[in-house]
Amino acid sequence: MAPTSVARALAIVLALVAWASATALRAESRALLIGVGQYAALPRDYSLAAPARDIARIGSALRAAGLGEAAITTLSDEAGPRGATRSDILEALDRLTFSAQAGDKVLIYFSGHGGRRPSRADAGEGDGLEEVWLASDATVDAAGQPDQGAIADHEAAAAIARLRRRGVDVWLVVDACYGAGVTRGRPAIEGMVKTVSRTQGAGATFDGPLTASRSPKTGMVADARLGTSDESGTFGAFAGFYAAAQDGLAIATDQGSVFSNALARSLDAGRTRSLRDLAAGLLSADGRLGPDAPRPVFEGDLDGPVLNLAPGRQRRFGVTRRGTEVTVAAGAEEGLIDGDRVVLENAASAAVGYAEVTQVTIGRALLSPGSPDAVSARLTSADRGRAETSAARVLAAIAALDGGWAPDSLAVAAWLDRRPAMACDAPVDAEAPPVSAIPVSLFALPEMQACDRLYLDVANAGPSALDVNLLYLAADGGVVAPSLHPVDSVRLAPGEHRTAALRFTTEPARVTEHLAVLATPATTRFPADLRYLSHPSRAVRGGLGGATSDALSTWLVEALDADIRRGAASGPPPGQASVAAAFPVVVGP
Repeated sequence: MAPTSVARALAIVLALVAWASATALRAESRALLIGVGQYAALPRDYSLAAPARDIARIGSALRAAGLGEAAITTLSDEAGPRGATRSDILEALDRLTFSAQAGDKVLIYFSGHGGRRPSRADAGEGDGLEEVWLASDATVDAAGQPDQGAIADHEAAAAIARLRRRGVDVWLVVDACYGAGVTRGRPAIEGMVKTVSRTQGAGATFDGPLTASRSPKTGMVADARLGTSDESGTFGAFAGFYAAAQDGLAIATDQGSVFSNALARSLDAGRTRSLRDLAAGLLSADGRLGPDAPRPVFEGDLDGPVLNLAPGRQRRFGVTRRGTEVTVAAGAEEGLIDGDRVVLENAASAAVGYAEVTQVTIGRALLSPGSPDAVSARLTSADRGRAETSAARVLAAIAALDGGWAPDSLAVAAWLDRRPAMACDAPVDAEAPPVSAIPVSLFALPEMQACDRLYLDVANAGPSALDVNLLYLAADGGVVAPSLHPVDSVRLAPGEHRTAALRFTTEPARVTEHLAVLATPATTRFPADLRYLSHPSRAVRGGLGGATSDALSTWLVEALDADIRRGAASGPPPGQASVAAAFPVVVGP
């Protein structure tokens, strides 16, 4: 290449780098909060007090977490410059699309009534019904079905698709009945696969049993057609938080909606490392969903950040009291150790006393007897030289629990498929390993190469339900949580199984990483899903390093020794992990 050509090429590269940097610097977070509880043309019994409280509390939590006032747009039927009629909502969505740029992150939040009505013949609705949000100017027809003043599911889905085609990441929160129907069809999840170093995982969907009490809110189910990438390949991520499943009812009270109150508490608790982290906090005791609330549903790319909020706020964890036993919803995976002192707080985050951590397990820690009544707890001191990354914390948790392998409790089968480089980008189907895949043992894995695929089948071989977490611990300290199939829930009933797949990419040097398998007795209403720990490392270069690795080295040899495995205990002590192991994975360049 001639020097002038080299200079020209270099100038182009520098210009592209500058453009990419400028785009990253311009990336913003925005929130559109819609709350509709008053309907001028509907009977008084349609009125809801909760939506106005919901958007006020969510807005306050977002501001406290670092989102600027100018980035939040509120549409409410309360007095204010912007209303919540059908035209108001559609115009706000259009303005959001017009102002957002590639790289931006947008929250669209809705709280209010909704309904169902017969769909057009060509609408592609399997049940012949389309779902709607009821705006403040909504009306109903003679049959009592939503008529004018409604936002149809396909309209909401089209707005999301337009944003994603502009390269905008969309986080949709629907606090309404039937909310999870927003992505009912296959087109909704196409393109939601997130590729990360060494693994590929699809967006997660959780569901569960439904109950309802008090005042149900008839909600909206949006169309599944959320768009495809544009010609440039720019395509924003999507994540959805829903107060209830596709056929479930959300709960509203005069003090606000149960789901929105729990979401605000999770934001206030500093659970902003990822959307999955936020969801985990919402489900824990600090979310305070209560025994009557339906099981929320979360789907899409949950490993992305919560808008562009800084994750540095002090984290709080829910406190549960059963008789004389007081536990906090965090364990060794969060860095807690025996002897830690925590501050106990009430619902207003005001300190009510102190307690000492007396026993640490995975996902839970026992507090000293006689602890004051509280809803949350936070550490009183900064990290004292403990593990600095998520991967190191998980390894430290396994070592602290003195975990081992109990084959009569959990059975894991693995297959390795070694692909040529040209086939690296071929789809990975976790539920159907190719015929070319060969059985391998996790206790003696061969060295992994670029393009290798590792398929896993995890089965509950014991008599009781287990919460089973698969976590891939990278050498740079990051954690990746592969998606589970066919039902992406970590809770497995006796005899039930899940499948997962890992795809390996090129490493600059030979490294040793770990596949962690953690199984805990299912003792809580919601599964102990530790995949919220997955996010890229921000620290430690060159491996897990230091005392953590040294402390684990002897334990790993013992835990993986065949003779010791054969003598594994048949059942765990109360509250302890039945399976906790980190299998070394060597990855070559």
